[in-house]
Amino acid sequence: MQTFSSMRRNSTHQNFVASFFIFVVLFITQILSSLYPWIPPLSGFCFAYVILATKQGSHHKFNLFMVLLYLSFYDVYQGFYPFSYLMLVLISELFGLDRIEQMTSCEKCILMFYIVIGYFGHFALNFLLAYILNAPLPYFSSNSIYWIGFDAILAFIFLKVRR
Repeated sequence: MQTFSSMRRNSTHQNFVASFFIFVVLFITQILSSLYPWIPPLSGFCFAYVILATKQGSHHKFNLFMVLLYLSFYDVYQGFYPFSYLMLVLISELFGLDRIEQMTSCEKCILMFYIVIGYFGHFALNFLLAYILNAPLPYFSSNSIYWIGFDAILAFIFLKVRR
């Protein structure tokens, strides 16, 4: 058995494969959500993941990069301004998401708040950019309420707020 003791599985490469698989699933979900409006695009869930990943330290930089790439793809594919989700992340970090975490003790409420900010903040930012640039205003779909609920359920299952 001593001859095989140096043979050990390397899980580093498995993490990159899993991250790439998750990105492919998000990409397919984006395509399906554009075809069928009852399938949510998971942009609020991804926004909440980005906020939590930046607060917890970025030891999963590849995952964070893939999710930001997905959100940029979502912006372009849905007809929003490019990199508006990245602007929303920067604006929300600057203007006090830390204070919201300090004011409430309910972890599920914080996740729900991040998802609502992800959808409504993204719409408000694109509305503001369209108003400034004198472009056609974006349309807020009534399906967004359903998408917020679905993203919240996924966030409650898969994400955790660490203090």
